[in-house]
Amino acid sequence: MEKLRNMTLLGASLFTAGLPFFCCWTPTILIGLAGFMGLSSGLEWLHPVRPYLNGISFLTLGIIHYRAYRNSRVTGSKNNKDLSDCGCKQNTQSTTNNKWILWTITFFVIIITFINYLID
Repeated sequence: MEKLRNMTLLGASLFTAGLPFFCCWTPTILIGLAGFMGLSSGLEWLHPVRPYLNGISFLTLGIIHYRAYRNSRVTGSKNNKDLSDCGCKQNTQSTTNNKWILWTITFFVIIITFINYLID
C-alpha cells in the first residue's frame, strides 16, 4: 500500500511538472509533426497556473523523498534481532532501485521546470 502511495505521488509530481511544458511546446511539436495548431491552443490556460503546478510537483517530490529516507532511517536503526524475530527480510536491491527511480524522476522534473522558465 505504501509503494502504491509513493508511486501515485511520483506520478502526480511528474504530471504536474510536465503540464506547463506542454503549454509552450505542444504548438511547436504539433505544427512540426502534423500541423494541429487548433488542438494545442486549448492548453494556453496552463500558462497562468504554471507556478502552482510547479509548487505541487515539488511538494509531492518532497513528500516522497521524506518517506523514502525516513523509512530507511527507521529500518536502519532497528537491530537485526528485531528483524529476525518477525521473520522479515530487508530487500536492499528493491530499495536501491526505488531510490534510483526517485532521483531520476526528481532530476527530470527539475529539468522540465528549468526549461519552462528558460523559454519565457
